[in-house]
Amino acid sequence: MGWLAGVRDQILGAPRIRLNLALQGGGSHGAFTWGVLDRLL
Repeated sequence: MGWLAGVRDQILGAPRIRLNLALQGGGSHGAFTWGVLDRLL
């Protein structure tokens, strides 16, 4: 993704949203939570 996503957003005029998250738990719990968030977002 990286810089290419930024170029795509500029071309399409899509607003860019920054999001910071703090995930609770560690190991497999954090990986599961990240997978869910990745699918939702």
